[in-house]
Amino acid sequence: MPIANLLLAVVLSSTGEGSPEEAVATEPTPAPAPVAEQPAAQPQPGYQEPQPGYQEPQPQPGYPEPPPAQPIAAEPETGLGMLIAGPLTVAVGIPFSFLGNLAWRDNCGPTSSNRQCADGTMGSLGAHTVTAIAFTAGITLTGVGGSRRGKYDAIQDPTRSGTGMLVGGAVLLPSSLIGMGMVRLFLWLPTPDCQNYDCVERTQNISSVAVGGLALTASIGAGLLMYGASYNRNKYRYQTPVAVLPQFGRGYAGLGLAGQF
Repeated sequence: MPIANLLLAVVLSSTGEGSPEEAVATEPTPAPAPVAEQPAAQPQPGYQEPQPGYQEPQPQPGYPEPPPAQPIAAEPETGLGMLIAGPLTVAVGIPFSFLGNLAWRDNCGPTSSNRQCADGTMGSLGAHTVTAIAFTAGITLTGVGGSRRGKYDAIQDPTRSGTGMLVGGAVLLPSSLIGMGMVRLFLWLPTPDCQNYDCVERTQNISSVAVGGLALTASIGAGLLMYGASYNRNKYRYQTPVAVLPQFGRGYAGLGLAGQF
C-alpha cells in the first residue's frame, strides 16, 4: 500500500493536479456584492447679490393694542319720576272711594232687600280695597323717590343738611296716617243715624275727600322723611374729608387745613 500511494502521488504530480486539500484551499472566494452608489450631494445655492433697484422689505409698524375699556359708572338715579308718580297714584285711588260709598249707599237703603245690600257691600268692599292699594303704593313710591333724590342731591352738593326735611316728614307722615283712620271712624259712626239719602251722601263724600287729602299729605311726608334721611346718610360719603397738608414757601413753612366746612 505505501508503494501504491507513492505511485499515485507521482502520477498526480506529473499531471499537474494537486492534492484534494490543495484543491479545496485554492477554490476561488466569491466576489463581494457591489455597493450601491450614493447620489452626489447637490451644491447649495450661494448668496445672490440683490439686483439693482431691489429694496429690502421694511418691517411694518405695529399698532399698540387699545387699553381695556373702563366700566362707565352708572348715573345716580334722581328719583324725580317716583316723586311724581307717587302722589298721582294716590289721586287715582280717590275716585274708587266715592264708587265704594255709592255702591253701599244705593243698595243698603231702608227699602233694599238683603240680597241687594249684600251685593252693594261686596262692591263697596272691592272699591275701597282698590283705594287702599292705591294709597299704599303711592305713599311707598313717594318715599322711595325721596330717598333716591336725597342721595342724588348729596352727590351734587354735600354741604347742606337734610335734618329739616327729616323732622318735617317724621311729623307729617304719622299724623296723616292717624288722621285717615280718625276721619273714617268719626264720619262713619253718625251715618246710620241719618234719616235721608242726602245726609248719608254728604257724610260719605266728606269722608272720602278728607281721607284722600290726608293720603296725599302722608305721601308728601314719606317723601320728606326719606329724602332727609338719605341726604344725611350719603353726604358724608361724598364730602371731601378734612386733611392737614404741609406747605412750604419762601421764608416760611407750616401746615394747611383743607376740606369742606
